[in-house]
Amino acid sequence: MFSSYSFFKLFFTKSKWVSLILTALLTALASEIKLTPFNGEAFRFGLGSITFFLIILIHPPASLVRTGIFTGLFVICFRILGDIMVEPDQISASIKHHLPAFLFYFLFGLGLSIIQIEKYKTFPLLLGSFAAGIEFIGNGAEHILRSLFLNHADLGYQDWVLLFGVALLRSYF
Repeated sequence: MFSSYSFFKLFFTKSKWVSLILTALLTALASEIKLTPFNGEAFRFGLGSITFFLIILIHPPASLVRTGIFTGLFVICFRILGDIMVEPDQISASIKHHLPAFLFYFLFGLGLSIIQIEKYKTFPLLLGSFAAGIEFIGNGAEHILRSLFLNHADLGYQDWVLLFGVALLRSYF
């Protein structure tokens, strides 16, 4: 009998490239399930970061930084492709709109690499705290870059608190 766990394990251990592609694909798909907390803003919270973090915990990649870069590029290409299918003449606007998401996945992968995530797997509360901090930094940087690209208003105090709260919830989810 071939269980779903066996299927998952087979494909994630077969090759580092298959693992990298599946991580990026599953993250991109999950990131489309989203909540937009700021009225009129492009900034959104999706399940992408939760999926990314969960896959890294289940099957640590050879390089967290490479996985963050590849996943970030894959996510923005996935979103831009979706936009092009709807409005082919808006590619420049689509790139500006989605490019900041790359920064989040890069910083998240880099941050997890810096803390050496493997050391904290047996300390879930501490690991969740580190992940929440890294996610907060990544989300903050993503929003700041998006504000620069799209000339949006800066985040106020309540918005930063919301970013921090969501980072905590997603990290422990």
